[in-house]
Amino acid sequence: MKSFGLVFLCLLLAFPTIAREYFGDSYTTEDLGKGFNSQTYQSMPSCLDGTLVKHTQGKGELNFLNQLDQRQVRSRTFGEVHGGVNLFIVAGSVSTSVYHTNARDDLTVSSSLHLYFDEGHHTFENRQVLNDVDTSQCGDSFVYQVDYGRDIFLTSQLHFQSVEDYKKFVTKVKIRLLFWTKTKTTTKEFKEYAQNAVLTVKVNSNGAIPASLQALLESRPTSCKGDEVDECMDTLNQLSTYLFEPTGLAQDMDAMPPVIRSMHTKQYQESGHYSINQVELPEQETLMNIVEAVEEEYGARVRQEQRVKAFYQVAETEEEQSVYLAQWQAATAHREAFEPIRERCFRTPFENECLPPFE
Repeated sequence: MKSFGLVFLCLLLAFPTIAREYFGDSYTTEDLGKGFNSQTYQSMPSCLDGTLVKHTQGKGELNFLNQLDQRQVRSRTFGEVHGGVNLFIVAGSVSTSVYHTNARDDLTVSSSLHLYFDEGHHTFENRQVLNDVDTSQCGDSFVYQVDYGRDIFLTSQLHFQSVEDYKKFVTKVKIRLLFWTKTKTTTKEFKEYAQNAVLTVKVNSNGAIPASLQALLESRPTSCKGDEVDECMDTLNQLSTYLFEPTGLAQDMDAMPPVIRSMHTKQYQESGHYSINQVELPEQETLMNIVEAVEEEYGARVRQEQRVKAFYQVAETEEEQSVYLAQWQAATAHREAFEPIRERCFRTPFENECLPPFE
């Protein structure tokens, strides 16, 4: 009996358990127990039966994100998981757009306050293998847990039309965060080097934002010329107050349903279901590179759209409005045309349309 115990322990050590976390806001509690292929990041049919167990908890985190590109934004807010790429393969379009929107590029200075609220999770327990399952269709793991949580970004961005103006601002202006207490010196310096830019203030989230917050956004200026930023800075201060005062966001969040943010998988061996356990295949580096290239392209289109929209919103003459409206419409069409390609590349990444240069 003692020798059997040693053999069993050796088997456990030889097959270490692996649990993985994905930004899976496209998943629901109905997906718990479904199979999962950790090489292609695709869901598989359910091979297990079990029960759902709810875990309630609550905590919050606050991050300052300053001058981060889209990869750094998702790293700082969610963490690098398998290179950070597979987060998007299983994530919903709303969350991925949020991350692209809050990133900087060579024409945008960007600063964000990121609030994350952990709202508990569901797990899949008391698991048993279903009768007459086709083990070739189970994947190498199963969906074990879905997490509820809300990401809220308060973002201030300064959009430029030329790389020269962008470089001049970031080298000359001492302000490194687009959240600052207005003084005569800082405001004068900012306006001098941002006179050809547009400052925007926005709030976005992976879920719906409270009605009172939406009303505040709609009642205040959120786009200002770079040399006329006082009203937008006042908007930013009011939004900051709302996010942190007890009668603001915290109170409104209590009345809102939780949002699924991520999901976890476990290998079948962790439940002792060796009859459907498969050898885990190594992740395909080529797949990672393809998806990253697709995301870079999509993010660039998202930011181009929001940049020309910002200039349209502050245009003063009919001629300017006409020019920027046409640019905005073209940028929107450019982004929308790429969305179905992006979705197809997540499902079947090894197609020619998933390789740059993109049309």
